[in-house]
Amino acid sequence: MDTIYKDLPYNSVEMLPGILKKKVELNRRYLLSLNTENLLRNHYFEAGLWSTVKKPDNDIHWGWESPT
Repeated sequence: MDTIYKDLPYNSVEMLPGILKKKVELNRRYLLSLNTENLLRNHYFEAGLWSTVKKPDNDIHWGWESPT
């Protein structure tokens, strides 16, 4: 027997308070705190639009978002 699932209407599901909701909000706040230019720095570098000679206007994001 094959079950066919249908999409739920937007806003029909609510995340209740708990550890998952806290982690989602923490992740959301972190992502919104990142600078767009810094997130695109590797793309700019590969496209030849940014070089390591140029001093960054703001702090570089480290970790996954850092230039390699």
